[in-house]
Amino acid sequence: MSSAAVVVINDDIDDATARARQEEKKTSSSSAPTTISFVNLVALILAWWFFSVTLVMTNNSLMTTHNFEYPIILALLGPISTCASIEVVRALTFNNAIEDNNSIIGKKVLESFFSPSSSSSYKTAALKALPTAACTALSFVLGQLEYRYLSVSAITMLKALMPIITLVISVGFSLETCSFKLAGSVAIIVAGTLLTSYGGEASFDLFGVILCFADMTSFALAVCFQQILLNGWTTTNALRAIAPLTALLLSLAMLIIDGPKGIVRAVCEMFAVGLHSFAGVCIFGTMTLWTSTAVVKHTSALWRMVLNQAKGLILIAASVIINHDIVTNVQMLGWIVCCAGIATYTMVKQQKQRHDVAMAPMVGKGSGKGSDSDSD
Repeated sequence: MSSAAVVVINDDIDDATARARQEEKKTSSSSAPTTISFVNLVALILAWWFFSVTLVMTNNSLMTTHNFEYPIILALLGPISTCASIEVVRALTFNNAIEDNNSIIGKKVLESFFSPSSSSSYKTAALKALPTAACTALSFVLGQLEYRYLSVSAITMLKALMPIITLVISVGFSLETCSFKLAGSVAIIVAGTLLTSYGGEASFDLFGVILCFADMTSFALAVCFQQILLNGWTTTNALRAIAPLTALLLSLAMLIIDGPKGIVRAVCEMFAVGLHSFAGVCIFGTMTLWTSTAVVKHTSALWRMVLNQAKGLILIAASVIINHDIVTNVQMLGWIVCCAGIATYTMVKQQKQRHDVAMAPMVGKGSGKGSDSDSD
């Protein structure tokens, strides 16, 4: 074989290797999770806690003060107002910024938030979001039914198992790598939450327990599906697909449970109470959906459940300090155990993150050597 032919073959191999490396780099960069600073993450978590707690208080006020007995309507307002907020912002801001060639920075920011999914049309995106929306709607309906068979204290104690259920599902979906330390820290959190919620008067009904476990499994699946969906999607794109489907499925559930007459009565009761009274539900529901989805995107489904337990601990401490609520010794012990579990979970996650960062250059160096030897 002539030297010219050898040179041509080597050039072709080098070009192919370069293209392969470039494609690999592009794939790895597109699948890498979005980073966020620690301060911004803490602010996001605090905002989620604030809006979710305020939403619960607003809903309870409507259902107790005004005797509004249609919780599915209240759940519907959040997804509906989320859809409206996304489309209003798109209509008022996105088109104007894209047409204005001078606002390059604003254009890039808005494109990153509101551009369509790069991998699929809206129809395909909706199909991908359907499992998340279906599990979310099912979880809410089951959550309403379980109160007919279980007391509040019993439900609170059972809901303490949410992190374990989420861990099992996350490991099944390869979202988490199970280890003894990770499982142990989650078990400590669950044990502490059980002690904190123990009141001594919990009564259990078998069918109610089944409903509660189905509710927890549905919600854990919804958050895990959400984490999968957010891999490569912006928070806004995910909500744009999830929110309308969730609203549609909740509307169908209300039609089945309450019937057409029940829907008419619910709407009439809303007008009787005053539509302005439901503005808070729309605002806080929208912000809760935005912030909770962003928390899952920048952390994980399991982290969201652990943070939810931490929110409960903070509420208990606040109620003792502000309202002077009485806490038993068992509940105080549970509070301390749960705090220790959350601290252990955080250390385990930080250890794993440091290990992954330390191993990343070695993995890259090994893959690079393999490519060089192949090209030789």
